[in-house]
Amino acid sequence: MILKDMDHRRSYLRRNADNENVEPKVLIYPLGEQVTRIKFRANFQVLAQAMITQANREVIAPVSPNVGMTVTRIRNFRRKNPSEFHNSKTDEDPQEFIDEVHKIVCIMVFSTVEKGELTTYQLKDVAKVWFNQWKEEMVVDAGPLDWNKFKGVFLDSFFPFEMREAKILRNWRRRSNLLT
Repeated sequence: MILKDMDHRRSYLRRNADNENVEPKVLIYPLGEQVTRIKFRANFQVLAQAMITQANREVIAPVSPNVGMTVTRIRNFRRKNPSEFHNSKTDEDPQEFIDEVHKIVCIMVFSTVEKGELTTYQLKDVAKVWFNQWKEEMVVDAGPLDWNKFKGVFLDSFFPFEMREAKILRNWRRRSNLLT
């Protein structure tokens, strides 16, 4: 390719040796305008800057369309493996269930309504039947189920006040015996 270009130049120079000072009939610059090195450099810098700007725009991390959607939040909650409450197992402690789930929903920064709703996903068997019945009986104007409302109703149903008082008293006695 380079040799062919050199041959063409040589033949052009031989043919036009006596017309050295005459302008060629065909423009050498294909764009039809004479550009100085300064103009070329300035235009090239503008083009390079535009390309860099475009490349930087494309580097922005794409946002997942699922971020913030209910399904994604439920999936992320379930990945934390919160404990489940069945109410059919003898070794289940309702207060422990509430405490475990509360730790997870607080870490994941949910609103109080989301905390209450997500906790219901961990109810199984008898507890799920209880929740469905309670939800149907709930007054329509009661508003959305938030964490405090769920926690109160749940503990009242599965961990009556008398049992809570007895558990607190037992724990207090154990601690006082350990200290003496």
